[in-house]
Amino acid sequence: MFRLATDSGELKVKFRHIRDDDPRSRAQTDCYIFKDDVIEEVGITFCSLSDNFSRAVGRKIALTRAVKNLPKDLRTKIWHEYFSKTRKV
Repeated sequence: MFRLATDSGELKVKFRHIRDDDPRSRAQTDCYIFKDDVIEEVGITFCSLSDNFSRAVGRKIALTRAVKNLPKDLRTKIWHEYFSKTRKV
């Protein structure tokens, strides 16, 4: 999870990973963007049965889907904050 201050208030971005032990089930990553504790946008991605589950890849795809309807300047801020929290130094 990370927080981002914007002109219209604070946004929270949270991720949820769902992975079952059943090899026939598909892993899932959800991304929720909250404003004032209300869900504003959601991005969901499923892992293909032929792929290896990767939290990092799932987060990027889910975040891409969650921000697609937001203004470009806000999308840019969210991505900058995401990469500042996830990049290893």
